[in-house]
Amino acid sequence: MTIFGGSMSSRLFTEVRERRGLCYSISASHQSLEDTGMLVISSGLKKTAFREAIEVIEKELKKTREKLLAPDEIKRAKDHVRGKLMLSLEDSANQAEWYGKQWMFQKKFLSPEARLKQIEAVTAHKIKQVANHIFHPQKMARAVIGPYKSKTEVEQYLKMN
Repeated sequence: MTIFGGSMSSRLFTEVRERRGLCYSISASHQSLEDTGMLVISSGLKKTAFREAIEVIEKELKKTREKLLAPDEIKRAKDHVRGKLMLSLEDSANQAEWYGKQWMFQKKFLSPEARLKQIEAVTAHKIKQVANHIFHPQKMARAVIGPYKSKTEVEQYLKMN
């Protein structure tokens, strides 16, 4: 998720906010659950920019399915993830959550050092493989919150391919 919305150098921040000025904010995050997970891209934008923003976001997801990421983009993402992980583990509550979730979901423990090795093992090919598995419009759900007067106007946007 870091590549899409984890920092100010992420793809969506750069393309949707900086280059095109379509939104006030944009982020990407994930939530791991016991038997599934959730990948969320959220944005605060002008109503008039909604359609173009959706198109740009979907174009970025599609690019990840079709092309390998550049080594420097992967390096920046890994550096960001490593830094966030190490800073978060300086807090004892975060450490407890780190080990607690592992035990709850996997019944085993992974040290921070082992996790860092897993992060290092991520390659452009692995990213593309995962992107091909999850970034398909038919597998995605959309939600809109805003001052729309017509339900059909929103439905039209949500049925985009």
